[in-house]
Amino acid sequence: MNLINRFFSKKKDSNKIYTEALEALVEGDIENAIFKLKDLVRIDTNNIRAYLRLGDIFRENLKVYQALKIHQSLILRKRLSKALQAEIYTSLAKDFFELKKYERVEYYILEILKIDKKNIWALNFILNLYIINEKWDYGIKILKKIEKINAVSTSRKQSDLTINIAMEKEEDGSFVESIKYYKKALAIDSTNFSSHLKIGNIHEKNKNFKEALSEWKIFVEKSSTSDKKIYDKIENTFFELGRFSEIEDFYRNLLIIDSNNYHAFLGLTNILLLKGDFDEALRSLEDLLVKDKNSTLLQLCKIKIILKKKNEDQIMLLVDNILSNLRD
Repeated sequence: MNLINRFFSKKKDSNKIYTEALEALVEGDIENAIFKLKDLVRIDTNNIRAYLRLGDIFRENLKVYQALKIHQSLILRKRLSKALQAEIYTSLAKDFFELKKYERVEYYILEILKIDKKNIWALNFILNLYIINEKWDYGIKILKKIEKINAVSTSRKQSDLTINIAMEKEEDGSFVESIKYYKKALAIDSTNFSSHLKIGNIHEKNKNFKEALSEWKIFVEKSSTSDKKIYDKIENTFFELGRFSEIEDFYRNLLIIDSNNYHAFLGLTNILLLKGDFDEALRSLEDLLVKDKNSTLLQLCKIKIILKKKNEDQIMLLVDNILSNLRD
């Protein structure tokens, strides 16, 4: 057999073995796939992709150091195409990620991006890496690149990472800086309402109750949160500031925004009962019962109003406990 025929015969055998190895993988026959790939690289030492796949199989089957050994040997090869180099760097990044050697992961991902700066897989991989290592600023920069390439907004994710920066500043006691970043998060995505809650909490820590109340109100009005604690904080702060008369308007406004806001309804009911406006409380309740006549919570509220009107305080206390448990 002449040299040319021997070359094409070898090439044909390589392709056949590689195909058989892939078929074995699809069938879940890992041992046979490894056997085929080892046989392939023995007869065709220049088949880089066979080496790559063999190493990847080792990593996927928790033999990471074997995978790393194979993949590291490939970067010593000469005259590799840029595309093949990127594939090798990809496998190496995955190997080091499994070993939690994140500096090495970052190095190889950045090498991929030197070859192809628009490689979305590499950008998403390094984004995940930066999030794991809490490198929020780096993550935001990557999100901006992904947004530019995909032409799809990453504003919410950028805003979330900015909130993480703000939370770190808050933990360090840098409240002014923290508020600045919470506001920046809102500037990036105005629907990320949790920033209002967190800014309010900082103002509360610093005894700036008026500012805290303002931020909490915005949060509740925009988010329609079901967290009972924030309603209690708002109500208590109204009392602390001597603005009791505004609580009723606050709850009524929430019900205009969302008529199914049971926390707002319960708050309004309690205020009306404190004022002795039993008939008004019942009218408001009946409007809601028309929409949701099977609501246990609303039915209990009706019982509570009637009991309050009849001064049945002991039974009403039991109802209050049940309502509290339902709300929680």
